[in-house]
Amino acid sequence: MAMVGLLNPGDEVIVIEPAFINYVQVARMVGAVPVIVAAREENSWIVDPAEVEQAVTARTRMIVINTPTNPTGAVLPRDVLEELARIAIKHNLLVLSDEVYEKIVYHGSSHVSIASFPGMAERTITVNGYSKAYSMTGWRLAYVVAKADIILPMLKVHQYTTTCATTFAQFGAIAATDGSQSCVAEMVAEFERRRDLVLRGLAEIEGISCVPPQGAFYAFPNIKAFGLTSAEFVETALTEAGVALVPGTAFGACGEGYVRLSYANSYENIAEALKRLKQVLARKVKK
Repeated sequence: MAMVGLLNPGDEVIVIEPAFINYVQVARMVGAVPVIVAAREENSWIVDPAEVEQAVTARTRMIVINTPTNPTGAVLPRDVLEELARIAIKHNLLVLSDEVYEKIVYHGSSHVSIASFPGMAERTITVNGYSKAYSMTGWRLAYVVAKADIILPMLKVHQYTTTCATTFAQFGAIAATDGSQSCVAEMVAEFERRRDLVLRGLAEIEGISCVPPQGAFYAFPNIKAFGLTSAEFVETALTEAGVALVPGTAFGACGEGYVRLSYANSYENIAEALKRLKQVLARKVKK
C-alpha cells in the first residue's frame, strides 16, 4: 500500500539487500526503480550508511529498511539508524521501516525504531504485524503507522485491495496487545536456544561459516566452499538430506553463496536437520 500509494513511475527506491523479495518486486510493479545497496557478511550484514547516501539521486523518493532483518537476522544498531535518519532528512526522503520482527531480539542486541529519532516521525512509514511475535501467521493481520498525510494515499489503495480483517483476528490482536507479554518472552528465549543449536551444528560442518543472527529466526550461512550455486546447494540439501532451505539469491544477487535456514521449527527437528546436513555435506566440501 505504501509503494502503490506514494510512489510514481520513475521514482527510485533504495533497498538494502539481502532483503525480503517483496520490496524490490512491488517497487517494480508500480513502475518505480529499485536501487540496491548491498550489506556484507564481513560487516555482520550491517549496511554502510555511506554507501546508502552514495546511492541517493535527484529521483530517490524512499529508503526501505528492515530490522531485525530477514534473511540474515541482523539488527541495525542505533548509530547506523541515526546515520540513515540523517540521510533521509537531508535528502527529504520517506523511510519504509519493516519492523515485524522487533520483539524477536536476542541478548546483546536491542531493537530501535528509526521513527523515534527527531525529525523522522513525519517521514517514516512503520510497518508491523502480529504474525511473528504472536504466532498469528495465517491470520494475516498487520498495521502501519505514519502521519495522516502519508496514510491517506495508502487508505485509497487499501479500500480497493482489502475487504476487511476478519473479526476473530481482530479480537486476537486485541488480546495479544493488551495481554501478558510473558508468552513472547518465553518464545524469544526458545528461539535463542534454537539459534544456538543451529550455530553449534553449522560450526561442526566443514566448509560452512555463519554470522550469528541477533534477531528474527533465520540463519544465513556461507556455503561457498562447496563450489555449488545457492540453488544447487538447496537442491542437494532437499533431495539428499530431506532438509528444506532457501537459496540466498531469493533475497538479491548478493545472496549468492549463501542459504537461508529457518529455525522456526522444533528443537528436535532442527537437530535432526543439522545431523542430516552434516552427513550429506561431509563428502562434498571442496578441498
